[in-house]
Amino acid sequence: MSIHDRSFGNTPSTPIEINRLPMAAALDLARLLEIAEQHAATDADVVRNYINRARSLLAPQQPATRTGGLAPWQIKRLDRHIDENIEQSLRVVELARLVRLSPSHFAKAFKTSFGTTPHLHVQAKRIARAKEMLLAKDRPLAEIALDCGMCDQAHLSRVFRKATGLAPSQWRREFASLTE
Repeated sequence: MSIHDRSFGNTPSTPIEINRLPMAAALDLARLLEIAEQHAATDADVVRNYINRARSLLAPQQPATRTGGLAPWQIKRLDRHIDENIEQSLRVVELARLVRLSPSHFAKAFKTSFGTTPHLHVQAKRIARAKEMLLAKDRPLAEIALDCGMCDQAHLSRVFRKATGLAPSQWRREFASLTE
C-alpha cells in the first residue's frame, strides 16, 4: 500500500511504502490522519495542518550536504553505541571519545551532521524506544522509564509529554488499539 495524494498539493514525487515505516512513525501517522478526519467537516485549515504534519513524517530524508560534519563511520558507530546503551547515561565527553574528537569539535560536527544537539538526539531515541515499549501493555511505566535511560517514571512522563503532547499512559491507550 502506498500514499500518493494530490488533493492538498506538495505531493511526493514517488509513492512511499507505508509498510516500510518504523512502528512509531506509522502510529504517529495514523493518529495525525485520524485527527484530520475528525476536523474534515468543520475546518479545512486544521485538516491541511495535520496532513502536512503527516506528510513530513513521510518525507524522504535528504543526506546532509554540509561540510564539517561527522564521517559516515563515526555516525554509524555513534548510532550503534547509543542504541546499545540507551538505558545508561550518555555524556558528550564519552561520545566524543568514541569517535576520536574533542568534546567541542564533536558537538559542532554532531550538530552539522544530525541537525540537533547530542542531548536532544539521544532524548529523541529514548522517546522512540519508549513508544515501542509502551505498545507492550503489560510493562509498567516505571520499568519502561529505566529501560529508556530516564531517572524515573516522572522524568519519562515529563520528557514524553513535551515531545509528543501526550502522557505516556494516554499515548499507550490511544495507540494500543491501533496495533490490535
